[in-house]
Amino acid sequence: MNNGHIIKAPYIPIPENVSFVHQDFSNGFFGHVRLLRALEIAQLFNIMETQATSKALINGFTKVVKDE
Repeated sequence: MNNGHIIKAPYIPIPENVSFVHQDFSNGFFGHVRLLRALEIAQLFNIMETQATSKALINGFTKVVKDE
């Protein structure tokens, strides 16, 4: 982590008060754009972490392979 090779997961602060949504979630296509939910942020981070690991694994295999 100190070298910057491992990225820390995003920190999502716990809100102090409750706010209710009075709009439809599909409204972002035509009007106001909503913020990402915590679950969506976690899934995006997981996808990026999986892709980085896959690239590193494939890169390692290509460096040690002897036959195409």
